[in-house]
Amino acid sequence: MSVRLIEMKKIKFKELAEEIKRLNDSGLLKKEIKTVGKTKEVLVDLFVEAVQSIPDDVDGDWTGPEETAEYYMSLLETDAEKIENEWSIKEENIEEKESIKEENIEEKESIKEENTEEKESIKEEKPQYKEKRKRKGRWELTGFVIKNEREISFEDLVEKVDSLYDGRSNKSSTISAVSTAISVLVGFGVVVYEEKIVKVV
Repeated sequence: MSVRLIEMKKIKFKELAEEIKRLNDSGLLKKEIKTVGKTKEVLVDLFVEAVQSIPDDVDGDWTGPEETAEYYMSLLETDAEKIENEWSIKEENIEEKESIKEENIEEKESIKEENTEEKESIKEEKPQYKEKRKRKGRWELTGFVIKNEREISFEDLVEKVDSLYDGRSNKSSTISAVSTAISVLVGFGVVVYEEKIVKVV
């Protein structure tokens, strides 16, 4: 069977059995299709093979029952259904990748929090050291600025993140961090980035 069919779950057994009976009753088959004890998948294969075994007339028209021809055509996968199935598979893969990304980010954040808590615990045990104010990383600042601005150009975003970063100004590092953060946020569907403008979805 070389034709591409629609998904098996879309094929109703009752309709399939009726068309097999119609073919059997037509007298066009060399050997009738036996339905007892056979699965739907097997019957679909047998039905398609039987339809293809019936010849066309001199004008190129199929010589079997018209109702059976219509049912056979309804089993064939159209271009629209093929595209829909392919997109469905792509969406599932994208969702799976995004889920893995989220898990990895959550795991990294969890490790960061654990390390921060451990450092804070050490600081409490040694009061002679001055408590340092917790810094926000460039990634975190990128998300913070985008969330508050809702819409901002890439250049303005870099400027604000660089000015807010509690450390030595480094434009190249800030540009790299902001670009990476935007890519991640776009991947999660949080923002859109077009013509160097970041917008919250």
